[in-house]
Amino acid sequence: MKKIIFSFVLSFIFILPSSTLARETRQEVRQEVRQEAKATITQVREERKAKLTEIKQKRIQTLFDAIKNNLIKRHEALIKIKNKIEARINNNPMSKDTATTKTELAKFTDAESKYQTDLASLNTKFEELKTSSTPADLIKNLKDSVNLVRSDLDAIKKILKATINALAQAPKLSVTPTP
Repeated sequence: MKKIIFSFVLSFIFILPSSTLARETRQEVRQEVRQEAKATITQVREERKAKLTEIKQKRIQTLFDAIKNNLIKRHEALIKIKNKIEARINNNPMSKDTATTKTELAKFTDAESKYQTDLASLNTKFEELKTSSTPADLIKNLKDSVNLVRSDLDAIKKILKATINALAQAPKLSVTPTP
């Protein structure tokens, strides 16, 4: 029995220091593995965040393009109406008094130039939004710019309506028969 206890004590004395060394090296290995895992996790998160940012930017670009194309199509439709009104005025210059119609139509160029400047401003604000680090702050400004361009188009439409009404209500010129 003394031999068993003695051998147990001796083995405990020799094994204990080696097990503490093994424990320390295992802890160091675990620490290194944890650090590597944290590094790979942060790298994966950054890659995922970059990919999501790219997807968001593409989505914002497609939405902006749709809004811009809609505004441009509205403007082109209004230009066609203006051209038809001008053609009608130019085709029958002697049948009606078109002075008031021409003054109403002259307002169109001012409203159109305002539309062009506001559309250019909208484009610059969108470019700022794309390059901004905090795009959420600029969304409200972008919406305000879109609404401003829409109001410009509405003003152009009102001018064209007033022009059409002036043309419809223009007094006919009396034609004096030549003897």
